[in-house]
Amino acid sequence: MAICPNLEYAFQILGKKWNGFILHYLSTNEQMEYSFSELKKGITNITPRALSSCLQELMEYGLVSKEVTLSPSTTITYRLTDQGSALVQALRPVQQWAYDYKKSEKENSNEK
Repeated sequence: MAICPNLEYAFQILGKKWNGFILHYLSTNEQMEYSFSELKKGITNITPRALSSCLQELMEYGLVSKEVTLSPSTTITYRLTDQGSALVQALRPVQQWAYDYKKSEKENSNEK
């Protein structure tokens, strides 16, 4: 049986260690945007280099955009694109499945 090329492509993006976390974290505020430092603070254990690399990759896929605001203190903001937001929405049922699965695993282990 051949692997579905669409699913393979999705896992090419989501299979990277931090990509899913970054996309999810960007979706956690109403504007779906954070500065680099906010992302670094909110996604624990990621190095600045890894965060920068993942953000660059997500921008290349068109899932995240970068906005640079020049002012006395330059700010860089990363935002989910419409495609990134659509992917986050598509992952919500997977999140629910994981929640339900973990809950049932815990209940099953308590029964033993």
